[in-house]
Amino acid sequence: MASRTIEMLPADRDTRGGDDFVSGVSQRLTPQRDGSYSLAQLQRFLVDVRYEPDWRKQAEIESAFYDSDQLDTERVRMMRELGIPPVVINVSAPAIDSVAGLEALSRASLKVEPETDDSYDIAQGLNVEFKKAQRLTRFNERAGDVYKGGLTIGLNWLAVTRNPDPYGYDYRCRIAPWREMRVDYRSREPDYGDARYIIRSRWFDADVLAKKFPRHAKTLEKASSTAGSIIDWSDFEALGLGARTEIDLVHSADAERRFTLEEDEWRQVHRGRLRLYEVLYWVPRIAEVLKLRNGRVIELNRNDPYAWDAVRRGMARYAKGPTKQWRQAFYSGPIRLVDRPLETNMSHYIPFCAFRRDSDGAPYGLMRRMRSVQEAINARMSRMLYDLASRKIIVDEDAVDDHAQTAREMNKVTSYVILRADRTGESGLVMMPSTDTTPITFQLMQQHHQDIYNVTGLHPEFKGQTLEAGRSGRAIQELVEQTTHVLGGVADNFKVFKQRAGEQLLAYQMADLGEFDDLAVETGAEGIGERAATIVLNARNAVGLRDNDVLLARIRVALGSAPDTVTYRQQQFQQLVEIIKSLPENLQAVFADFIVRSANLPHADEMLERLRQVTGFGPEPRDPQAREELREQKAQQAELQSHMQQLEIALQEAELEAKRAKARLEAAKALKTEDADTDLTEAKTLLELARTEDVERDQERKDRETRAKTIAEAARLKAASQPPKPAAKTGAKTGAKTGAKK
Repeated sequence: MASRTIEMLPADRDTRGGDDFVSGVSQRLTPQRDGSYSLAQLQRFLVDVRYEPDWRKQAEIESAFYDSDQLDTERVRMMRELGIPPVVINVSAPAIDSVAGLEALSRASLKVEPETDDSYDIAQGLNVEFKKAQRLTRFNERAGDVYKGGLTIGLNWLAVTRNPDPYGYDYRCRIAPWREMRVDYRSREPDYGDARYIIRSRWFDADVLAKKFPRHAKTLEKASSTAGSIIDWSDFEALGLGARTEIDLVHSADAERRFTLEEDEWRQVHRGRLRLYEVLYWVPRIAEVLKLRNGRVIELNRNDPYAWDAVRRGMARYAKGPTKQWRQAFYSGPIRLVDRPLETNMSHYIPFCAFRRDSDGAPYGLMRRMRSVQEAINARMSRMLYDLASRKIIVDEDAVDDHAQTAREMNKVTSYVILRADRTGESGLVMMPSTDTTPITFQLMQQHHQDIYNVTGLHPEFKGQTLEAGRSGRAIQELVEQTTHVLGGVADNFKVFKQRAGEQLLAYQMADLGEFDDLAVETGAEGIGERAATIVLNARNAVGLRDNDVLLARIRVALGSAPDTVTYRQQQFQQLVEIIKSLPENLQAVFADFIVRSANLPHADEMLERLRQVTGFGPEPRDPQAREELREQKAQQAELQSHMQQLEIALQEAELEAKRAKARLEAAKALKTEDADTDLTEAKTLLELARTEDVERDQERKDRETRAKTIAEAARLKAASQPPKPAAKTGAKTGAKTGAKK
């Protein structure tokens, strides 16, 4: 069967974001009984993407600019013919790398936060599994790659899906190449949240597709190996219609006759390849729900009498309104492979868009702003090198024999030219330098380097450069902050993108965890300083219901408050070491396990085990038997510690009684000593009085003796001064002597 082309009337489409209408296609977008779209309705999406704004050619050029492929073949040929060296000085790529590096340095992991108090334990348990999924799928690294690509061309995609490889981890995060992706260009939301469809198209070998869709293996093999129709309609009657695969083959052939895309758009017979279209689209439906007091929304089952009873009692509120149901369809040309509802009712292709053009919503990145300046820098540099190497030669016609050879010789660094001997007298050869425009060209090129920062808002200090000497650190910090403010809109778009991708990853995890009962999760092992605990998710209680039910949790995905980078972890480690060093020596051993856990050292588990054995502090081992032994050791240590405390109390009481007895003894000694001192003082006082009286008596005696001596001396002197008297009679002398003696 010959290939068919799409015959369309002149474009008459609504670009205001209203009805999805393309002239030439008459079928309405009406779901089938199972909610799926027909092949003809799918073609409307495939035709519609052809009318998206022409931004992909610009994106290809801007992507090449980042890779330093900035000169096309024709331009290089012309420059070589003119003698201009094709020089590329890529200053735009480092600017984009700087912005992407800022995200890497301040990167924060996603975490699960509870929206209600009764979901706190569930959020803590899910956080452990969610962090594990981010690490094993390299979620943050893949998101950073998408961010960098979006900064360059404007739009990039991340695919968060289940891993079809049974040997791999359950989930995976991969970049979906923007060249394979198509999205409803009528969408006006920054994150394409209102897009009607998302299409990804990839080429596969037919045998690969046959393994992916074994039910259609025969049809796919026939389509990839036969030019024209899938089956030979002249042999239609010879087909046995009892086999299901043959019925599918007939239906696919009938669909091919009505399929209007070019044959080379979906199959390559010479290689045996087919183009697989994955179409994500949503269909409108009316939903009836019950809104509970805690914020949960559940689908209403009209046959459930308890639902209406809950509404009458005021425990729930009935609501009805339009909503979306996302579906996933796989097509290979006219072959319809799968069409089913999406598991999470969310698209697993998450776009990141840096900027969108206001006129038509076309995406673009930072490279769009730097492209013209980048081209000017390359042109100025090439012109400057050309001016430095070029020279002007003035030669008479008869001055040389071969003018072409002379021109080649003069272009050499060292040239040797022989003039004709028979030339006229005034004929000769003069070499003059070309017009010296090098200083002007160099000045313009320097200005273009500055224009890179002007058009993007990225200050040189943001890249670690300082154009003005002597600028203070505070001024440099303010310029860096100004750059982050300029990038605030892009950062907000990336935040929304990352949260949306995290919600998709968490939705897969919650669906899988909801299938298990009594799921024990060890918390605290992922973060330094978190208290280790065991949370049991989906725990069956006595009445058969589940406590901490993952499927009933009210949670949300949010960015962490602290960056999850090596530099930040090193800063945390240094702060932790300084804090522990400032503690008393008896408390430093208590926090030794924190240092080992945060240092990220090899054999950390063995070090923690030995620390726990010696100090008794540290995390519990993961082995259940070792954990039970540890609990027994802790019980023995607690009992021993209780005995030690009792002995210590008895010892303290004995010491207190001894201190009291010693105090009484000291008091008695002090009292006895005080009495003895009093008696001694009195004795000393009496002795001193006695001594004083003796001194007074001696002094009185000495005074009397002195007066007696004084009287005797006075009498002697008086007697010596009188003249001698005549001798008296004997009687008279005797009487005088007797009177003197008396």
